[in-house]
Amino acid sequence: MLGMRCRVLRWTSAAIVLALAISCGGDNGPTAPDGPVGGQTYTLSGVVTSESSGEALRGAHVEVIDGRHAGKSADTNNSGRYSISGLNGGMSVRASKDGYETSPSRGVTVTSDTTLDIALEDFDGGAEGIVTDIISGARVSGIDVSIPGQGSVQTSGNGRFSLPVSQAGTFPLRAGGGSYLRRETYVSVNSFSEVDLELIPDGMGFDLSFFDHVFRWNGANPTSRWTDEPTFEIWTRRFRCEEGGADEACRRLVATDDNASATFISNAESVINNDLRPLTGGFVRGNDVRRRGHDPGTVVAAGQMFSPNVIVIVLVQNSRTTKSWAGWQTTGSNGIYSGRVQINTRHLNSLCIMSHEIAHTLGYHHPDGQYNVPKPSVMRCDGPTADDRLHGRILYLRPPGSRTPDKDPDWYTANTSMATAMRGPIGGLTTHEAH
Repeated sequence: MLGMRCRVLRWTSAAIVLALAISCGGDNGPTAPDGPVGGQTYTLSGVVTSESSGEALRGAHVEVIDGRHAGKSADTNNSGRYSISGLNGGMSVRASKDGYETSPSRGVTVTSDTTLDIALEDFDGGAEGIVTDIISGARVSGIDVSIPGQGSVQTSGNGRFSLPVSQAGTFPLRAGGGSYLRRETYVSVNSFSEVDLELIPDGMGFDLSFFDHVFRWNGANPTSRWTDEPTFEIWTRRFRCEEGGADEACRRLVATDDNASATFISNAESVINNDLRPLTGGFVRGNDVRRRGHDPGTVVAAGQMFSPNVIVIVLVQNSRTTKSWAGWQTTGSNGIYSGRVQINTRHLNSLCIMSHEIAHTLGYHHPDGQYNVPKPSVMRCDGPTADDRLHGRILYLRPPGSRTPDKDPDWYTANTSMATAMRGPIGGLTTHEAH
């Protein structure tokens, strides 16, 4: 009867011991009894074979997966035989081996030495898909695609590949050759998994040294970028800096009696409306822009300007420094979590500085000074340039945490939807600043 609890009735006489075990359960297999079934234990044994050939399989792993004996296991010997001792009661068992599908769980009640033979199906799976050029979108033939320890193939004339693997799991995958940078990524395989890959050409306007300089701190760090579109919050009160050094952002701000100038607000909105899309390949569009007021005398610490998924822009009267500043926080997976921009009143009329500082909060950097950036760029206060457009688009087509020349982070799998996979683990937050 469904829902009936399992129990054991025991009668004892001088000559015999009669044990009656009544097992029960639904369609999901046996459920382990609540308590021990007597004091005696038994052995579960059998042979694991290939379902297709009937061959006995050496080195298959057989494991109890539920009940009070969960975790007990054994590997098969040269004859494909396994033996698990010390069992008593109801449990589920499964078997696995490289190159074969893991067996469905098998329910068994062990009240005496019991035999359970298991047949494994051959694993039939791998990675297959299309390789395209990340800039042009064209399919690319003759690309070497490999999974270390599993094999390698080349893409066909229409850019397709199919690469079988011996078992389900997550594997490193490499793809490259010819005039393309080798991409190093990961793929999750369960049967044949579709994996479409975009490769970065070594040319066609792409410049790895520029990309590494602006987005990877001269190649020393991984990239960082937004994984959700942020909200922009423009503060409509002018603030005064009351704490901070000459070479750092203001640490303590106080709202003055004066409103922020119309020029400041206009410049912020102009950059949001015109520069975000070209700087991020259309990922950040600036669709959510808000204005926020403060009462005169309101005190704000710099850390209070950070809010999840928000970039705050504020006008600051700061006699301690001649610079404007940007700050941003990144997660453990290098996704940008929050941002702030402090525009010095000295730069009130500078549209290029507004664009430059906001670009910092989008993943752009000048690690050894803005005038050492190797090409015209928003980082040199040139406004969004053709190089910014191309390389910023590629930045936002890769997950955060990408390393040079084109290596995805180890938490990322190329066949998981970008919206899900690119977030990665959040971990702790790290605060960064630049001017």
